[in-house]
Amino acid sequence: MKYCSKCGNKLKEEDVFCSRCGAKTSVFGAYDKPGHEEKKTEIQTKMKKVLDPDAPGARYTAAVEKNAVAVTEYLKRASDLEWELYQTEEIGIQLKERERSWREEVEKENQAIATYEEKIAETERQIRNYSKKEYRRKAFDYKFKFDLLLFVEIFGGLLALFAIGGLASIPPFVWLFDGIVSISSPGGKVNFLIVLLILFGIPAIIDLVVQAIRYYMNKTEHEKNEDEANIRYEEEQEQLEKEALESFNNDLNDYTNIVKMRQNEKARVENVVIKQVLEEIEKNTAEAEKVKDLMRKFYSTQVIFPKYRSLVPVNTMLSYFKAGRCSELTGHGGAYNMYEKDLQIKAIRTNLSEIAELGENASDSQKEMVSRLEIIGNQVKNIMATVDEVIAGNMSANPNGTELKKPLEYSRELKRYYGSLAGNLSDHMEYIQDINNHSRHWF
Repeated sequence: MKYCSKCGNKLKEEDVFCSRCGAKTSVFGAYDKPGHEEKKTEIQTKMKKVLDPDAPGARYTAAVEKNAVAVTEYLKRASDLEWELYQTEEIGIQLKERERSWREEVEKENQAIATYEEKIAETERQIRNYSKKEYRRKAFDYKFKFDLLLFVEIFGGLLALFAIGGLASIPPFVWLFDGIVSISSPGGKVNFLIVLLILFGIPAIIDLVVQAIRYYMNKTEHEKNEDEANIRYEEEQEQLEKEALESFNNDLNDYTNIVKMRQNEKARVENVVIKQVLEEIEKNTAEAEKVKDLMRKFYSTQVIFPKYRSLVPVNTMLSYFKAGRCSELTGHGGAYNMYEKDLQIKAIRTNLSEIAELGENASDSQKEMVSRLEIIGNQVKNIMATVDEVIAGNMSANPNGTELKKPLEYSRELKRYYGSLAGNLSDHMEYIQDINNHSRHWF
């Protein structure tokens, strides 16, 4: 008679699983009644070694004994966890990119505010230091200039008069004329000097008199219009001042309004967008930590050797098992050895960006990763599109950045993703608990 080495239930000879605890007899074994306590103790000791996460390479060395289907399931779970962490972190990267982009908008607003505040300060200085522009009145500034033309005209007239009078023998010109003609005669020189005085002196005197008359006439005209000029000057000064101050005040009002508008926009971005994105980043970080924590527990079962506990090795080796290229992890034909050989001959890539760039040219064992990267990329893109829609909606609903009348809303796609992630993590946790606390019939 056979008995289950796990729970002691009676078994039939053909039983493969225990009808009470479900343990696989090929893993836990069966025993006859006599002496079963000793066999059970040996099995429990072996099980303890296998389950001990601190036992170096315990599960790694035992993996050779594992069922290929069970290892495939384990790798599939590891793959799912790795992809869930990748997608969660990609969402976090995109959220941080949104935060950086919006902080640049805040910085632009700060620069604009600083520029217009400087303009306000400059305009206020101009108003304080404003002085009336001096109106240049036409002041009386007569400059005496000898009128040569007038002098020549008078001189010529006199000369002609003397000439005509002398030729016509008209006294008193005749004697002067005769005296000039006969300059060598007695009295001729005197007469010549008298003529010169008349010809040059009379025009000069007349020129001076004319200039004096012009001076007094201009002075009188200026004094007559001076009052009107002063009145006009004051009026123009007042108008200039009014226009200048009005222009300054208009500029000041415009700049002040622009600063208020910019400050409001800055407040909207900070209170509506950045605040929301930071909340999402915080939540995303917490979700990523949950995935990482579960992955640590998952890998602590030590089914996979530490060197291969990452996305690319796990997914590549999973494809080996799915394609039937290997049935165990270790050994000459095992997944580890196959993976190392593919690396040496450069049949596979270890960098995700390189794998994505290869596309259809990727190796058969990594084509599924290319497809998964594209799917996740589209999913993240769609999620972030809904995030942007929520941000735009909240911005529209909050025209005053300092008065948030509506609570911030999260993207429904993000909430749906996190809800799905929580369900997946719960399922993975049950799987880990089954490995650690129940049986090993998966392997």
